[in-house]
Amino acid sequence: MLSRMVLADRARSVMATDVNGEHIKIAREKNSDIDNVVYKVIDAYKIDELPDEFEVAFAADFWSHIPKSMIAPFLEKLHRKIKKNGRVIFLDMLSRKEFDEEEVYYDDEGNRVSLRALPDGSRFRGIKNFPAERELTDVLRNIAANVEYREHQPLKRWLLSYTVR
Repeated sequence: MLSRMVLADRARSVMATDVNGEHIKIAREKNSDIDNVVYKVIDAYKIDELPDEFEVAFAADFWSHIPKSMIAPFLEKLHRKIKKNGRVIFLDMLSRKEFDEEEVYYDDEGNRVSLRALPDGSRFRGIKNFPAERELTDVLRNIAANVEYREHQPLKRWLLSYTVR
């Protein structure tokens, strides 16, 4: 969830979603002065349950956590919620040195699974893939148009933008 709802300054309305109700609560509190944002607790893999249709979809730091076998089904559900010629934008992390130091294994699908520490000292296993540009664009080959990929090294992020066919 963005610490400040930058998207709300550029859109008529925004629906901010997260599977974690606590994250939604924090975002709502941080952005209490913004009146064009609706907050929903929903699992991204169940986005097809939303009654709305959208002109644009934006997801930050999500793609890298999608199991490889779930990418195509997720995109299919997402694209059904986007109006014709709508845009989809993904922003995610590039690999960096601190990720190389994590305890990692690869599952049967080729997902990078790491043991990560939280600020409270607890640890959990989670998927954290670092797809290359080619891997991203190959997935979109027959389902998207106007595909653009950019890397921003100072922010250690990649941006993928495209139009839904």
